[in-house]
Amino acid sequence: MIIGLRTVPACLDVEQHPFAVPAGSLATHVQAYDHLLGCARRTGFDGAREANPEAPEPALATAYDVSRDGRTYAFSLRRGVHSGHGSELTAHDVKWSWERAFALRSHSARLARALGVTSADAVRTAGNYDLRVQLEEPRAAFPAALAGPLLPVYDLETVKQHCPVGDPWGHQWLRSHAAGFGPYVADITAPGEEIVLRANDRWWRGTPRVHRVLLRAIEADAQRAGALRSGAVDAVEDLGPAELKRLATCLGLYLGGRQAWQPLTLRVDPTFAPFSEPRVRAALPLALPYAELPHPPGGAAQDLRRSRSLLRDGGYGAGFRSTLSLPEDQPELVAVARLIQQACMRLELKLATELLSPATFAARKGSRQLPLYLEASPLLSTTVAPAALDPLPQVEQVPLGQLPRRLAARFALDGVAHWPDGHARFTDFRP
Repeated sequence: MIIGLRTVPACLDVEQHPFAVPAGSLATHVQAYDHLLGCARRTGFDGAREANPEAPEPALATAYDVSRDGRTYAFSLRRGVHSGHGSELTAHDVKWSWERAFALRSHSARLARALGVTSADAVRTAGNYDLRVQLEEPRAAFPAALAGPLLPVYDLETVKQHCPVGDPWGHQWLRSHAAGFGPYVADITAPGEEIVLRANDRWWRGTPRVHRVLLRAIEADAQRAGALRSGAVDAVEDLGPAELKRLATCLGLYLGGRQAWQPLTLRVDPTFAPFSEPRVRAALPLALPYAELPHPPGGAAQDLRRSRSLLRDGGYGAGFRSTLSLPEDQPELVAVARLIQQACMRLELKLATELLSPATFAARKGSRQLPLYLEASPLLSTTVAPAALDPLPQVEQVPLGQLPRRLAARFALDGVAHWPDGHARFTDFRP
């Protein structure tokens, strides 16, 4: 099966993306890694199948017990679980995976801290198949969070075979390979162009029906949609609303039963002038054209009069110039940037857009070199607020709305479940 994606990531390992998890990396990650707990499936309000993150069920762990004070979780691991590389799961794999997350200061580590796990020392093995996790204080959301895309379990034995001196966490090898206990093994075969997923025929849930999946980069929406219509690919992700509307009229093509959503945010760094002035930061959200933005937050409204007054009181009544940065691989953000530019011009605020490669955008964002930027990030947890996972909490956020994500395919999608992170699991596919 061939899946067309907007971009194919240069690095598969989500733990190596400390400031933003690319959608392409997450799309591959969720196919290759399993977790201690999983999500039960249910029928949603609209009749579509969906994963229920509020109802965790056994996965790599068959059961868990909670201490009376709610601070200690004891997990019993499933026996006979093997990775796609042939290694058997043990508690040492889980322990090392948590150690790696904390060592890399990744999104997984931030999630763990938000759940009351202060360090990897809070995770202790008790033999090969049992482990305990000690929380700083009770967290009712802890079990459900373990069923999300973060805190993956790595195949320690395989990774250690590819850890040269000076690379104790397998950085280089895990950039282009996946080593988990999930349904697929992933390898980048052509950097930036293709990723191959091959089925783990010893997966504990049973061999996936689709034995080989090829993820192919097709950047333009129109080209991706055309490849689907012609049969060059079997399914596509990340199409914009216009192409999805056209595909809806094509016989023999199917759209996913429900759209998923990516939060769309404007980030403002107060270390840069004029945003160091609090009244400018208060004025900017009031200048935005929420009615023209995709699915804006409830209650948000443009108020140019109030915005102008705040700018005048802050010493910028005559306006200012700044740069609005965004990653070049997300055309939806370009359209949003234009709308923001046009609205701000009414207040003499001149914003020059700057398109950056995803790698450059992530690097400059992480080093706080961007005064004003747009981003759309996958939903990484439904149990922990996004602010708790924010690697740059000092940079203020202005919620703008949500961008839709939907899958289109040449086969019926009735059995495909909707996941909060927006990425289908290929084990659901029945082509």
